[in-house]
Amino acid sequence: MRRGFLWHFGTRDSQRQTRFCSEPLRGGRFLERRMSGSKRSPPVAERVERTVTVHGRVLSDPYFWMSDRSSEKVRAYIEEERAYQEDVMGDTKSLQKQIYDELLGRMKEDDSTVPYKHGPWYYYRANKKGQPYSIYCRRSDASVTFEEKDVVLDLNELSVGREYVSLGIYRVSPCHRVLAYSMDYIGNERFLVSFKDMETMRHLDDKLPETYYSLEWNKDGRSVYYTTLDESNRPYRLWRHVMGTSASEDALLYEEEDSKFMLDLEKTRDGKWLILNVNSVLTSECLLLDLERPESEFVVFYPREFGVDYSVDHQNGRFLILTDEGGARNYKLMSVLVADWTPSSKQNWVEVIPHRPEVFLKSIDCFKNHLVVWEREGGFKTLRVQDLRTGEFRRVCFPDAVYTIGSSANYEYDTDLLRVVYSSLCVPKTVLDYNMDTLSCEVKKEEVVPNYDKTQYAISRDYAESSSPDGQTVRVPISMVYRKDLKLDGNNPTLLYGYGSYGICIEPGFSSKCFSLVDRGYVYAIAHIRGGGEMGRHWHDSGKLFEKKNTFVDFVAVAKHLIARQITSADRLAILGGSAGGLLIGAVLNTHASLFRVAVAKVPFVDCLNTMLDASIPLTTNEYEEWGNPLEDPRAFDYIRSYAPYENVRRGDYPATLVQAGFSDSRVAYWEPLKWVAMLRYNKSNPVTPLVLDMKMDHGHMGASDRYRALEEDAYVYAFILWQVGGG
Repeated sequence: MRRGFLWHFGTRDSQRQTRFCSEPLRGGRFLERRMSGSKRSPPVAERVERTVTVHGRVLSDPYFWMSDRSSEKVRAYIEEERAYQEDVMGDTKSLQKQIYDELLGRMKEDDSTVPYKHGPWYYYRANKKGQPYSIYCRRSDASVTFEEKDVVLDLNELSVGREYVSLGIYRVSPCHRVLAYSMDYIGNERFLVSFKDMETMRHLDDKLPETYYSLEWNKDGRSVYYTTLDESNRPYRLWRHVMGTSASEDALLYEEEDSKFMLDLEKTRDGKWLILNVNSVLTSECLLLDLERPESEFVVFYPREFGVDYSVDHQNGRFLILTDEGGARNYKLMSVLVADWTPSSKQNWVEVIPHRPEVFLKSIDCFKNHLVVWEREGGFKTLRVQDLRTGEFRRVCFPDAVYTIGSSANYEYDTDLLRVVYSSLCVPKTVLDYNMDTLSCEVKKEEVVPNYDKTQYAISRDYAESSSPDGQTVRVPISMVYRKDLKLDGNNPTLLYGYGSYGICIEPGFSSKCFSLVDRGYVYAIAHIRGGGEMGRHWHDSGKLFEKKNTFVDFVAVAKHLIARQITSADRLAILGGSAGGLLIGAVLNTHASLFRVAVAKVPFVDCLNTMLDASIPLTTNEYEEWGNPLEDPRAFDYIRSYAPYENVRRGDYPATLVQAGFSDSRVAYWEPLKWVAMLRYNKSNPVTPLVLDMKMDHGHMGASDRYRALEEDAYVYAFILWQVGGG
């Protein structure tokens, strides 16, 4: 996901209105009272002029010194920011606690997921009240009651004495005897793989360091294939490890030398093929290993061709190829018999599903008797199932006007059941088993949400008109949720979320988070802006590289639309984005600061020009095809410089701003938000309006791993918004 960060509010209600503020918070009065009583002045960062010349252009960076992670001066400045943050936010402590209690009140602390069948076992995950991490389990039947004897891996035991615990991969061997799992204890996403005998519950001696999110077992369970990272956190090497041996003896099978490409490993559902995906933003190549002949070598399926993206799956003696080859921007599905395939046999490919300009062919799932096709049409995920015995396609329909669906744990190849997860902005996550033969659908579980009544909420889809710099006009979708009794009179506080990068779709799905705002009269809105993939491949293409500014134009258009529609006003509008969405927040603050009352930027990619100029920084070279290469292309340098948040901070008023960061972040380096806050402090002309940096020293890009600490972080954000905007 590169610098992807899909943090956004979901939707939920509480029936217990007495838990909420009985007196509305009015941001302006609270702000004046709080800031006038502040004991501490904002930190003033030293400006040390540093200039570099690129393509004849002089680039100044007065806070470059902050990028020295080992510097005591940097640490001291961060501690000043942390002390200032604690002081400024001090009067919100009781509100934070109140919101935390609300969030916790909508969490079923003792709960288990629906068991999924995988071989002879049923696997599931459980959470216990008071324990911050998940417990991974298995049992011999599909019953849903948690039992201690089912426990395979308890992350709570691994968390003792640690502030951060993140599970990377979780793969059971083909014989279901050994578990391979990986852990990150820092937050930098460099994982250590361990192996556990699930019968004796003892750990094996095998350890695999410096791994990423890819690992697959060989068919005999005696060896595993996995990827490791280079110094820039790029998965670039593929290895085979024989169980019972040292990692130093592992065989290097593949190394990707082009720094724009990353490796990802997967196994086909029928267990017959191992696929190494070698991907850049625009180009891909797949290498295949026949697991029936593991002594053979990986073979290129189709040689990489610049600008051609494809992926491969296997089903009943044929390969299925999802590709944009031949100008199929929204992808088409091709097939070729294994017997007719060679790396140079593209002429043998047969079209299964043609390219359609109005439908984005997103992915497929292969089963013995069925082909599942995931598509996007009109901004929504859709699902079609083909019965291979008749060739007939059937579309699966869902009830809500605004919703999302996704594939769940589907490990079995020879099955007629497809497990999906369905939700909407007001319908909790619902696990469904869809019978692909009978077309019937069984609800296995709807997420239990205490203190919540979904009938109290309304969801809607609206569209804002946005005009690009080139004169093109598009309709930008907006998903919204709010209480049914809300009067849309222009006075409603509103939280607007945006992302808009990498072709990632922000789904209008359910989460319990935002109801502490929605129940105070807020509208929660998602802007499905260009740069994402909600409306198809062109939606991504028209929001990257030299069209990146369309992302910001769309977001501003959505904000203005909400105001024009009398849903909210500039004085009651808060905005939020994370990672590449944090770049969005920084960019629109520089151009339309007066349009917003509050801005929240989580781990924001705001120093994008300097980062993209430094090929040694993690993820930089991989992303030249997303942002451009300013080091080699003067035009890319000028274009990125024209919108980069750090370079474009100007003297003037800025709204109340909360910036969150992680010191161990490997996707967006801690110094990006740190430098940006320093630049904002130097330039903002309204010092009474708070600018708060919340730097977490014990985790990275993904936020707190402890589910209770994650609620505390959510409560902190909501308290900041309520402090400044107020509640209904």
